[in-house]
Amino acid sequence: NDRTFQYLPFVSFFTEYLPLMKDRFYGDITSDFVNFARTEGDTYSRLTVEPSLRFPYQIKGFNFLVSGSLIEKLYLVNQEQPRETDNRSLETFKIEGDANFQMVRNYRTDLFGIGTMQSVIKPRLGYTYIPSPQVKDLPAIDPSDQITETNTITYS
Repeated sequence: NDRTFQYLPFVSFFTEYLPLMKDRFYGDITSDFVNFARTEGDTYSRLTVEPSLRFPYQIKGFNFLVSGSLIEKLYLVNQEQPRETDNRSLETFKIEGDANFQMVRNYRTDLFGIGTMQSVIKPRLGYTYIPSPQVKDLPAIDPSDQITETNTITYS
């Protein structure tokens, strides 16, 4: 099918979390570029850049992590009819929070010759917020183009 997209090329770049300000904050960046090519119909190029900042904190066995990301997607649209090029973009952000603690207990048993067993319980509470991107006419080529409003609490 001449209207099927091909991902040519796909290039990604990311960093591990890098310590900032004497290990109080951590930052990273994730990015990718993909060209959606096909022989018939509009073609697209997308550049995604997502820098993040994380702030971990621990007090008396309780662990907290607050993080924030900016999400930028830039599109270059090559329209077949009319023959012209257009730029479109999406900007939004994401805020996440996580709190947990760990309860550990060691047991001694002679059952099956195991010796010592460890039981770990780690309750966790998480929060994610992504505002609704206020954009129109963005291409929806693959699932990463779909950024939906999120306001969720998770627990485990």
